[in-house]
Amino acid sequence: MSLIIYSAIDPKINDGILYHLDLSDPSTYKTSCYEVLNSKWRVDNDNCYLETSTIHLPGFINDALLDIPVNINIKGSGNLESDDFVLLQYSTNNKWITIDSISGNIVPINNTVYSYLVKAISSGLSIKFRLSFSTNAQNEELTLQCSSTKDFCIGSPFISGTIQQYVWSNNPVNLSMFSAKNDTSDIIELYWETNNEYNNKFFSIERSVNGIDFKRVYTTLGKKYSNTKVSYNFIDTLSFKNRVYYRLKQISTDNKSQYFDVVIVTNSNLFKNDYCKVNVDPNPCVGKCLISVDNCSDSLNKVPLQFNLIDALGNITFINFSKDLIDSSTYKFDVENNLSPGIFIISNHKLFQNKL
Repeated sequence: MSLIIYSAIDPKINDGILYHLDLSDPSTYKTSCYEVLNSKWRVDNDNCYLETSTIHLPGFINDALLDIPVNINIKGSGNLESDDFVLLQYSTNNKWITIDSISGNIVPINNTVYSYLVKAISSGLSIKFRLSFSTNAQNEELTLQCSSTKDFCIGSPFISGTIQQYVWSNNPVNLSMFSAKNDTSDIIELYWETNNEYNNKFFSIERSVNGIDFKRVYTTLGKKYSNTKVSYNFIDTLSFKNRVYYRLKQISTDNKSQYFDVVIVTNSNLFKNDYCKVNVDPNPCVGKCLISVDNCSDSLNKVPLQFNLIDALGNITFINFSKDLIDSSTYKFDVENNLSPGIFIISNHKLFQNKL
């Protein structure tokens, strides 16, 4: 365990707060004694401590090492001596470890925020903090200010040794967007964004020309740790006749992986020839929905339709044959709730596709 100590008027603490002392709420603390206890905790000619309630650090135990910001806002009466003191400690296993000890004679007479960074604490642990005041003469006072949430607070932790705030989730990546488009028939641009990343090793893009067989075509490193928006892109050069399928794979530092939605790009030249507009209603579709097909080119009239459902991994999970296509037609699509909840692509291999 190591410790970095800061002292400043403005708290050096991240925006998130795990805990703040609320003297009006006894469930957030306990105290051995006091002279004043309202918007401040004051000790006069006594030896008292104030202890926080148990604070649960985010994450699983030993998942990561964390640096924990701590603020206290204190002042002295101006007549304190060197044998008076302020003591700040923490405990994770019933053993109290000293963060800082301040002699009374150097405690400022004006409210001053002391900010600390307790380093290399395991995620997932339960932790408590204790502030002790000791004075040994009448009218020698130490005061903890408690009028705002940042006067005595424990901030959201950082990943140890970094300035990245620890964002814990069962999902190592919060993906906000994954899309693809082609402005020309043989150049496809793919974009994706993350809102946060934890232990993210890299991404890979996989491509398929039939929606079933995928092959990796691109790999890029992730940010590993991030709590801000990160944008990625890949430009693929490919000559294809009708449509091409892409899926995004994410791999963590422990080599676990996950797939995200399949996106489909239709050859821009296809819109100039054989093309139909497809709509699914309702969308999302729960068990039963209607597929409307309209604005079809003349060459596609009376073409037999085969509707397929393709899951996020590119597997065909449902096949339904329907009647011939007649311009501006509506078809019932009924999967009778035999599918697991998820995102699927509805497709006809000759005409169109849509997501439901």
